[in-house]
Amino acid sequence: MSDFSDADRDKAREIINRLHEGEDYFPEGESGLSVEDIENDFIEFSNEASLVEMYTGQFPVLEVKGGAKIPVSLYHSIAKNIIGRHLLLDEFLFSGPAFLRRYDAQYTLIPVKKARENFKKLATDFLAERISALRHRREKEDKRMDSELHMNLSRGGTSSTVPGCQFSVITKSSGLSTYWSGAYYINPNYHKAPTSPATAPLQAGTYVFGVNGGAYGSRVRWDKNKVCTIPGCNSVTLPY
Repeated sequence: MSDFSDADRDKAREIINRLHEGEDYFPEGESGLSVEDIENDFIEFSNEASLVEMYTGQFPVLEVKGGAKIPVSLYHSIAKNIIGRHLLLDEFLFSGPAFLRRYDAQYTLIPVKKARENFKKLATDFLAERISALRHRREKEDKRMDSELHMNLSRGGTSSTVPGCQFSVITKSSGLSTYWSGAYYINPNYHKAPTSPATAPLQAGTYVFGVNGGAYGSRVRWDKNKVCTIPGCNSVTLPY
């Protein structure tokens, strides 16, 4: 469950609002805080939402346990993970619901205006969790973030070492590849392979997880019933 403070949320909201206004954010003075993943997702989602507005006006979402409807990357989740992918994005833009019924029933559609609202709120909560975890690490000597990741602090920013947690994805089937996505924009990021378990470090935040390969083919299949907040959770068992 979320344990970020009002101050954590206010700081996250400030950063997300700056991104929404098209401003760069360089957290060089904030030890261990990287927002590059959120910036990349924000740019991609904004472009896709503008594109959808010109066509059906309906944006795909993944509804997870608890009721959150998380916007889904068109290019990475809709177009690239399906056979015959080079024409399918155009097909989705023109046909929307019929496309999802035909190709991928794990997603549903909501108005693009609502998708924008969901993205902004969920991204704010996601970043507030990250800020909270770093604050707890500083103030309370929280030892749960015991791994390191090397990444840019922001788009165009300096590379740095940031704290993370080792996280394991456990599956029923062997030989699968595992993926993670921030629980604000479904955009598959490779975690580890082969299962099981598949263990790799992640930054603090709230995530959903999925797999592909084996009997599941090239599409990433997301577990909608498990949403994990890190630190606090160090593994997830998927029904695949």
